[in-house]
Amino acid sequence: MTTLLHATLHQIWTEYMQRVEGHYQADLAAANAAFNEYSAPYQAARDQAYEYWQEHLNDADAYAAYQQTQRDLDGTIAYANDMRD
Repeated sequence: MTTLLHATLHQIWTEYMQRVEGHYQADLAAANAAFNEYSAPYQAARDQAYEYWQEHLNDADAYAAYQQTQRDLDGTIAYANDMRD
């Protein structure tokens, strides 16, 4: 009888943990998707500014624009991480 009870409780616990893990993974995937959607425009702007600066290394404005877009991206990532966590 106790063996059957232990087996039943173990089965219930295992199924419960699988559901919890499944929900966790789904929530994590949704959070990561939202993070990527939110930060993608900032990443693209930073990448474009970097590429332009690399093509115009003597252009101080290009370097300043790259630095600004990097700061914007850093701030966006910090904000999104706070929201995701």
